[in-house]
Amino acid sequence: MYREYAQLIHASGTHLLNLINDVLDMSKVEAGKFVIEPEAMAVDAVVRESLKMVAVTAEKAGIQFKTAYGDDLPPLYADRRAVRQILLNLLSNAIKFSHEGSTVLIEAVEDGDMILIAVRDYGVGIAEADLARIGRPYEQAKAQTGDGFVKGKGGTGLGLALVRALAGLHGGTMTVQSELGVGTRVIVSLPRHADGMRLPQREPDSEAPDSEAAPEILKGAA
Repeated sequence: MYREYAQLIHASGTHLLNLINDVLDMSKVEAGKFVIEPEAMAVDAVVRESLKMVAVTAEKAGIQFKTAYGDDLPPLYADRRAVRQILLNLLSNAIKFSHEGSTVLIEAVEDGDMILIAVRDYGVGIAEADLARIGRPYEQAKAQTGDGFVKGKGGTGLGLALVRALAGLHGGTMTVQSELGVGTRVIVSLPRHADGMRLPQREPDSEAPDSEAAPEILKGAA
């Protein structure tokens, strides 16, 4: 019994810490205080770092991970903490909205000066009406239940907004593809070398991500 209490306390504390970190990071981005320190890093290395951090949550949910990218994929040139936060938020969302026993796929491909990383789940998906506001701070999609009702999944609603903002700081983008009842794929573009880092001329705003113009290289229904 005490072990269960300890696990519950740990899980609750971790959840609260994640919420606080999301709020703090989003506040820094909006205030122009989030400083990125780019470095070269192997995509596979940072993906596996992130997978280890969500392994326990995934195991409890019965979720398995698969990766799809070649050994010849060039390195990213980005802020390691920011990339890890992007992946953690995408993986956590994928686990949260997946069906028990399903798979989450992590894809990566080279696209000119950018590396496209996609996290794809085969879960509840996002209704078309919700897509327009996904990626805005404090906005969340609703999960469809078996009886036709919808319910929230908890959290601040900052996950995808922070992903979009951190990608934007690197001159990258976030694209969301989803179909209700089929699943969701979120694609993030990040620079692969210093010359490809197209830094934005203004701070990221709270507009919704592009849910239609997905990069051709990863285009396809979720």
